Amino acid sequence: MTMKWIGIALALVAVGIAACSGKSPGAFIGDGGTDADSDSDADSDSDADSDTDTGTDTDTDTDTDTDSDTDSDTDSDTDSDACTDAAAGFDFESGEQGFTHQSLQDGFGDPWTLGTPDGLDCHSGAQCFATALAGDYGDCLSADLVSPVLDLSVCEGSPEAVSVTFWHQYWFEDYSFGHWWDGGLLQFSPDGGGSWQDVSPTPGYEGIIEGNYGECGYVPEINGHSAWSGGIPGDDWVQVFAAVDDTYRTDAFRFRFLFGSDRSATDWGWFIDDVALVIE
Repeated sequence: MTMKWIGIALALVAVGIAACSGKSPGAFIGDGGTDADSDSDADSDSDADSDTDTGTDTDTDTDTDTDSDTDSDTDSDTDSDACTDAAAGFDFESGEQGFTHQSLQDGFGDPWTLGTPDGLDCHSGAQCFATALAGDYGDCLSADLVSPVLDLSVCEGSPEAVSVTFWHQYWFEDYSFGHWWDGGLLQFSPDGGGSWQDVSPTPGYEGIIEGNYGECGYVPEINGHSAWSGGIPGDDWVQVFAAVDDTYRTDAFRFRFLFGSDRSATDWGWFIDDVALVIE
């Protein structure tokens, strides 16, 4: 009888404690530790999943960035190599090398000639272009010496510096009465020679050509343009540089040497050698 009442008392105590804690009486009689283990396992699994996700994301981002940088560097190197490969040189020892020349006015001669000048050494080798290989150039002339078509589309937007360089000597009619009468200049074309634009070479021009063409019957193209005129400083070969900007980095780039003279007074003329398209 005593044991029975003791059991009833213990049961009542358990019911009271359960009511206060919000747990079933079984949690205090024979089930101790089950809830604690469950909570611990859930937390442990959650932490493991979090660690796994973090590692995966980090590796993926790193690999993607590395691949992107590598591709970008490879593309940049390829573009740079293609642009550099577009460089060209013309020493004229094997001939005209794709250069053409013509009179720009019907009925008047083309003075441009390739060969060895009388009384003057070319800059290198035995051949160079000249408006007269022997004696002086003629009156009332308008003619150009034009490069072959060069593909510079691979250099569009490229950081490489592109320039036309050449060596020249010249003796044109001297400056007098406030005028530069005869001369020559460099021009660029982005469309294979369909249009021509003046450029700013270094060393620069002497002044603007304003010839007297009254007896020529026409006005040469050079009139009104800045040009080299008079005698070249130092009476020696001088190298010229002219930058080629993006305007001319097309698949049909050309450049030309434009020459013109008025109705009287001439000189030895213009000599061109060792022309190059330099890319660096």
